[in-house]
Amino acid sequence: DKAFRVATRTVLEDEGYTALLASSADEALALLATSSIDLMLSDLVMAKMTGIELLEKVKVQFPDMMVIMVTGFASITTAVEAMRLGAIDYLTKPCNNTELLLKIRRALMMRRSERELQHLREELHSTYSFGNMVTRSEKMKHVIHSIRQVADTDVTILLQGESGTGKELVARALHYNSNRSAKPFVAVNCS
Repeated sequence: DKAFRVATRTVLEDEGYTALLASSADEALALLATSSIDLMLSDLVMAKMTGIELLEKVKVQFPDMMVIMVTGFASITTAVEAMRLGAIDYLTKPCNNTELLLKIRRALMMRRSERELQHLREELHSTYSFGNMVTRSEKMKHVIHSIRQVADTDVTILLQGESGTGKELVARALHYNSNRSAKPFVAVNCS
């Protein structure tokens, strides 16, 4: 719907967003492949390919793409189907601009949070990777070798040593190199 596309672009650009327009699902897929896009608004009813079919293709090619579905023919069934396929929200036309902007802000905030979380996970993994544990001590080299051997096993490990010897560093290395690395690491000071 050309009138809706142009009106929505105007609303978005007035809010400081950059909006790219596509008049078909094929054009949208081409834009997604060649541009850095954070969020896609897609109509459900289009020529040649439905919004649901486009959503399915987008989620295969760009699994992290945030998609908000828009339609003038609202039904619970299509909304549920769109959400099941990975749409993060659903709007009916004519859209209330305030509601549209709120849903876009919420989606982009969610996107930013996911990116920050991924960045922090990568940072934790690199901080506690075995390559960051450097030593000249033969005893410590043996400890690092032992950590590598037991990191992926499901056993309880007791670390002992004087204060300041790196027990927590070793415990974190064990945790972040294990199959439990996605779960929280809880340090407890027992003194």
